Amino acid sequence: MVENGNRLIVGKDSANRNPSIDLFKFICALMVIGIHTNVMGVFSDSIICFFGVIFSLAVPYFALCSGFFLSRSIEKIGFSSIKKQFKKMLRLYVVWTAIYLAFTIPGWINDGWFSVWAFVDFGISIFRTGSHYHLWYLLSMLYALPLFYLIVKFVKNRKVILLIALFLYGVKAFSYGYRSIFPLPFRQFYHFTDVHSALFQAMCFILPLLLLGSYLATQKCDKRKRFLVFAFIISLAILCCEAFMLRAKDINLVSFLFFTAPTACLFFLVIMHFSLPLPQFVCSILGSSSLYIYCIHPIFVELFLPYVNSPVLLFFLVVLVSVVISTSIVIIRSYHH
Repeated sequence: MVENGNRLIVGKDSANRNPSIDLFKFICALMVIGIHTNVMGVFSDSIICFFGVIFSLAVPYFALCSGFFLSRSIEKIGFSSIKKQFKKMLRLYVVWTAIYLAFTIPGWINDGWFSVWAFVDFGISIFRTGSHYHLWYLLSMLYALPLFYLIVKFVKNRKVILLIALFLYGVKAFSYGYRSIFPLPFRQFYHFTDVHSALFQAMCFILPLLLLGSYLATQKCDKRKRFLVFAFIISLAILCCEAFMLRAKDINLVSFLFFTAPTACLFFLVIMHFSLPLPQFVCSILGSSSLYIYCIHPIFVELFLPYVNSPVLLFFLVVLVSVVISTSIVIIRSYHH
């Protein structure tokens, strides 16, 4: 059983899939829930900052996985692989947008915001920032996938792809944590990117990570496993230093720093080169459920938050319900294909 996009397909290629990759997709989905429930909020600011850095690797890992496997699909079947993935992401975005619209309307009514303008504002957000705060990822993927295909298909020099990815990600890193050092005209440009955040995230965060994933797919990494682990630890330590340096300047940001990208790449390589002795079937289900967990969990965060005072309890409740529903969806879908 292998994952094609976000569906499980039974086939002979399942043996080629590293179960560790799927397992950590599931773990990264739980890390996203940890961010949105502020599960470390009961600890000191330093611990919160450290785990914020760790959890911030989750979304880059998702994008790296997509770039890694999509680039291989492009080599085998060409444009149809991107077309198929784009349709799946579009279908997911439309469905979850409708779900969150229905979920949001009662709040509009309670707040006295239910009006034509509420729907107009929501409609604008569908294309500009994402229909819900976490759905920016799906929207940014939709914007990034065509560009990703064009670059992977027509730029034959892998080093050029690497340079494009690093340049674009550098723009994002500067805009995120270091914009205050730039002159006013640049800061006005970054204000524009804030307004059109999904497109900017697509160009300077999702796209470069997809490209980095495709670059990793073309490399024959013969490094020893211990070397990869050591390199990851060093990169993570530098990333933590970067986050704490910004924190010392009252910039409490941890998600899109300069060393986030290399640390995420090394994280992916470590996982890819360590095949855990785990059941392929179980890991495939968990890996395929990760996107559903990502999409559905904010509903339960918002439902449980008024009644649960403990961030830790909130985290476990949201995880329990999200995982049960998401894995059930994956299992049911797997039997229909």
